[in-house]
Amino acid sequence: MSKNQYDDPMGNLNYLQGTIMDVSDGGVHISFFGRLGELHIPKRMIISDKPAKVGDIVGVMLTYPEVIEEYEEKENN
Repeated sequence: MSKNQYDDPMGNLNYLQGTIMDVSDGGVHISFFGRLGELHIPKRMIISDKPAKVGDIVGVMLTYPEVIEEYEEKENN
């Protein structure tokens, strides 16, 4: 497997783009292109020289989710 500047030691990074759908007092709602879902994050996480506004196109680098601890259902006695 070859290494390049985009390799992440935690897994493969994926660049996703989406549109800001809503901006509230504390958060931003992003809808990703290609039916990849939605993300709600605090406004302070947006990197921009200007305030985020509805309709702005944003990009984010994500990796695949990894299960780090399996859930074990406990029996009721």
